[in-house]
Amino acid sequence: MGFRFRKSIKIAPGVRVNVGKRGVSSISVGKTNIGKRGIYQNISIPGTGISYRTKIGGSTSRGKTRTSRSKTKKEILQVTLKLSEDGSLIFEDGKGQPLPDAVVRKAKQQQRASIEAWLEEQCHQYNANLQDFLNIHLSTPPPEGKVIVNPKPKPPRLEKPGIMAKIFEGYRKRIEEKNKAAQQKYLKALEKWKQAEESLRTNVDVMEQVLGKALSSLQWPRETIVNFEIADDGRKVLVDVDLPEIEDMPTKEAKVNRRDLRLTIQKRSQKQIRLDYLKHIHAVGFRIIGEIFAHLPTVEVVVLSAYSQRVDKRTGTIKDEYLYSVRVPRDKWREINFSNLVALDVVASFDRFEVRRKISKTGVISAIEPFEQ
Repeated sequence: MGFRFRKSIKIAPGVRVNVGKRGVSSISVGKTNIGKRGIYQNISIPGTGISYRTKIGGSTSRGKTRTSRSKTKKEILQVTLKLSEDGSLIFEDGKGQPLPDAVVRKAKQQQRASIEAWLEEQCHQYNANLQDFLNIHLSTPPPEGKVIVNPKPKPPRLEKPGIMAKIFEGYRKRIEEKNKAAQQKYLKALEKWKQAEESLRTNVDVMEQVLGKALSSLQWPRETIVNFEIADDGRKVLVDVDLPEIEDMPTKEAKVNRRDLRLTIQKRSQKQIRLDYLKHIHAVGFRIIGEIFAHLPTVEVVVLSAYSQRVDKRTGTIKDEYLYSVRVPRDKWREINFSNLVALDVVASFDRFEVRRKISKTGVISAIEPFEQ
């Protein structure tokens, strides 16, 4: 039985950044004011606190000012704040034309901290794709206690007879009938729950449905195909995982350049990409193993093997190659501190189990023969 999980996240540079309530994608330029010293506009950037007054015209006489006020319509100018493909910051008006340098300089001078905060958020979103690859395992549930597949029904809160029930017999009987119906409903639900609990521990078909639903609800940065078989009357699960290829890994990352108020887009080295891939494919296996133990209480051992499509340099053809295979008993899995997974080296964590893999010092992972059982 196979299940497919898919979650694709793409944040592309060079397009308008829409970041919702916490970020900035547009600037409201306020009403035009004409005074003794010239024409001004009040400019504000929602969500950042940026607000300033800029002169856009020369001074006029008192008489001309009054005339202009009576004839000039007040206008609202929409301005877009976005990032260019190279990470530089751009202020544009509603027609896509750049704002005057004086306006941009004033904004940067008065609200530099706010703009830096916005750039930090854009940097975080740009790098979110990479973090999704590397941190899949951080949401792995512990083997017991957190995931409740079949919640136990709670006893009903029965209504207590009051003074009215003591005075009026009909009123008392209605309360008794209501409580009796609630209690009967609870007992039926409890019996149904007991049957479901028994099925979860003894019926392999039910186990497959529960595990399939759990795995298919996961979110992944790339398509991941999982095939599994429940063996030994529910005590063992055999899993094959079709991993993404290393070519799917993000190759760039962003950093905030505070001096120039921009994002610096950097290419990741080939070695770093290989190390990222190692962490990603082990995080995938770690998460799947955790979901199995958390949802199937009778499982004592998980045997997971992960493979990917690679080019055979001898023939030039693409074939499946297993990259690692691990056998994990529940008792050893319990020893992991699931409340502090952020401190876990997910690649090194597999050393605690019986594992087959070949990894060089530079992060190159070679093909292996997987466990059969």
